[in-house]
Amino acid sequence: MSTARRYFDETIALLNQIRDTQMEALDRAAAICASSIAQGGLVFLFGNGHSRMLCEEMTPRQGCFVGFVALVELALSNHANIVGANGLRAPLHLEKYEGYAEEILKGFRFGPHDAMIVVSTSGIRPVIVEMAQGARRRGLPVIGMESSPAVTANRPRLLTPPA
Repeated sequence: MSTARRYFDETIALLNQIRDTQMEALDRAAAICASSIAQGGLVFLFGNGHSRMLCEEMTPRQGCFVGFVALVELALSNHANIVGANGLRAPLHLEKYEGYAEEILKGFRFGPHDAMIVVSTSGIRPVIVEMAQGARRRGLPVIGMESSPAVTANRPRLLTPPA
């Protein structure tokens, strides 16, 4: 079997697994987002490192759905150089720095109909955990997307109980 065919087959198998095991959670997450936007709220997105890319892909462009806003913190997601002055040391340190998420959240005003999606590979770094906690303290429903087998067995999960 070719490498390309194996890649496609394994990707389809993962998508089928998510479809078969996570549709209820995905439907609840979609309902939270749709409700927030329909009531004039926004869905804020946060991820650091490479998780930031998913957040940026969900933000509006021409012809896209409006209502999604990425909270991009460049200090946590600059991967211009692997070593040197703009290397990974600073972002890797900041994602573990307790209290940093609260400083990011202070820069935004949240409304009564807003929601938050946090995206993380592991779901265990202080900045992502504190971002979810900070959003919850502000009354936002929080949707968590993780991919670490140790944390979620490759399944996204909701941090907010169903309504």
